[in-house]
Amino acid sequence: FSGFYPIDNGKTYHFSGQICDTPAHQFHSKVIFHR
Repeated sequence: FSGFYPIDNGKTYHFSGQICDTPAHQFHSKVIFHR
C-alpha cells in the first residue's frame, strides 16, 4: 500500500512499509512521518 493517512493530530504520515520510531509508530508499525 502507498499513500497518505491523516492522523487526528493534524499531521500526515506516509505509508512506506518500513518501521520507524517516530510518533507515527504508536499509530501504525509501518508508517514513516512525512512533512
